[in-house]
Amino acid sequence: MIGYKLIYYNAFIFLLLIIAISCKKEVANKVPVINIESPSANQQFSTLDSIWIQASISDDNPVTSVKITITDQNFTSVQQPRYEFPNSREVDIMMHYPINESISESGDYYLLIRAEDGSQFKNVYQPIHISVLPTQLKRAIVITQKNNNLMELYGFSLSSDPNLITGIDGDFTASAINSAGGQMYISGASKLNLLAFNLNENKIDWQIEQVPLQPMHNAGCLFFDGLIYTTYFTDYIYGYSQTGAIDFNSNVAETESPAIIWKEDNYILADFQRTNSGPTYIKTIYATTGAEKQRFFTNYKIVGFHSQENTSVLITANENQTGKVVLYYIAENVTSTIDISAGFIHCSVSLENGKVLIGSDEGIFLYDPSLMYLIKIDSQNDISHISFDNLSSQLYLVSNNEVVIKSWPQMENQKTFTFSDPILDLHLQFTK
Repeated sequence: MIGYKLIYYNAFIFLLLIIAISCKKEVANKVPVINIESPSANQQFSTLDSIWIQASISDDNPVTSVKITITDQNFTSVQQPRYEFPNSREVDIMMHYPINESISESGDYYLLIRAEDGSQFKNVYQPIHISVLPTQLKRAIVITQKNNNLMELYGFSLSSDPNLITGIDGDFTASAINSAGGQMYISGASKLNLLAFNLNENKIDWQIEQVPLQPMHNAGCLFFDGLIYTTYFTDYIYGYSQTGAIDFNSNVAETESPAIIWKEDNYILADFQRTNSGPTYIKTIYATTGAEKQRFFTNYKIVGFHSQENTSVLITANENQTGKVVLYYIAENVTSTIDISAGFIHCSVSLENGKVLIGSDEGIFLYDPSLMYLIKIDSQNDISHISFDNLSSQLYLVSNNEVVIKSWPQMENQKTFTFSDPILDLHLQFTK
């Protein structure tokens, strides 16, 4: 009899232990707690502003990731998210989060902070109001090559002659502009890694030191979309914030050499060349994690990416010194070729409604998605760069040391500016 009582007693104790352990696990599996101190509820901003974010996060488990973005009233992200990976139970967030050109309508939005701990997550939405100020072209900016160790930046407009902004020590591989943040980004091959130049205060905001690996960057390695994305000759792809912090990282194999880079929705696209004789390909990378999604093998070198509808991208490229234009469908990881006879392609630029202008050694061609073929619109064949001002419908065409401004679509000359040195790149700086 005592034996049975002992068995029942032990079973009862075992059951209590299971319940206690289950309760303990349930108590320990809490969602993160987020407290937003700044911005305040319904605080007013404009598209010129940076939002000062100050928040604290606590959890019984380490917080593995924090996502910060702006959403519309449907809780859909309308701007490039920022990510933090603290791996800590107590997290303090303090940062400036610039409002960029992706927000095109005034109205009520939310600042979203999302914290995850590996098994639980918490979203906190702070209501804010954003006023979109009218955009206007402030100036065009060219980068010229003074000598092997010096570049110069000049600003000009239709009504003003070029004036020297600054000189930049180093060589050149690529540049990009952040109009809302007032920064120009320039990268180099062996003498300059990456710097951010403040266009409003005419000073260098930050500069990344040289790395021993030579060269550091391929041509066309920069693209700005909330972060300044840059491909390195080998080893990695980085995304830098406006303050120079690394907010995105994707590793690159030793024999891979990424060049042209592009951001399309939640993906990073990069043209992967090789440091050896292996195959080349377009690699699609998740913008949130830096992990590879897929690759599409190519036999060409990409000149430019251009967004189209339905998450497709128009690619201008060259294969064996001959121009090639393809549509890349990201979801299906397939391409379709646009029949062309445009010669070797030097540059391309997006216009309105998915149209793309292409400069080649046989003239300037227009791609219209409604027609699905190229139309020759100009015979000038020495264009190295094209920029488009959609506000005034004007094209800025770079040829050697000249910038020719033409009306679009009439292609009538408006003005020509001549510089004493070769032009490396041209950007349009817009202001509110």
